[in-house]
Amino acid sequence: MPRFIFWYNSIIGALFIMILKNHIHIAVRPEKLWGLVADPVHCMSWNPKIKKVIPVKVGEPQAGAQYRIRYHLVGGENNYTAELMEYEAPVRCVLHLKGGTLPGRGYIQEIYEIADQNDGCVFTQTILIEQAGMLFPGSVKIRIMNFFGAGSARRYLKKLKGQAESSIADPACPSPSMPA
Repeated sequence: MPRFIFWYNSIIGALFIMILKNHIHIAVRPEKLWGLVADPVHCMSWNPKIKKVIPVKVGEPQAGAQYRIRYHLVGGENNYTAELMEYEAPVRCVLHLKGGTLPGRGYIQEIYEIADQNDGCVFTQTILIEQAGMLFPGSVKIRIMNFFGAGSARRYLKKLKGQAESSIADPACPSPSMPA
């Protein structure tokens, strides 16, 4: 198959997939990176789409923890409710988002996974949008924005990498204590 046709088919096929997946190698131990990715409050420092996070109940992140998150998605900024569905330190967490501009039964899940390696770890961010209730044009727009422009996931994962690697000597970020 000629190269152009293969490239074209890959791009068109990718537009129809409702799973956004990005990964990056980061030269820190998984425990160090975990403090930056497993607490939605800390995610604001590297993910520009998260504008504000308010824990529903003050405490350490854990499975079942709930948050109010102001997110900038395709339709602009909106308020979402979020729950940490899974919390396996320092390997995997799943954040379940609903509300905002999503239909009543619609939801988005963000999955953060950290794989240990000899020279650091690989951080994988998977965003499941197939249950978001979006029409085809909206899902294509999200897919394109995931790869290109200022809001691309690759760009903010590089920001996460820079933050994690710039503070190698620091212990893993603790959860901030929020006043009641």
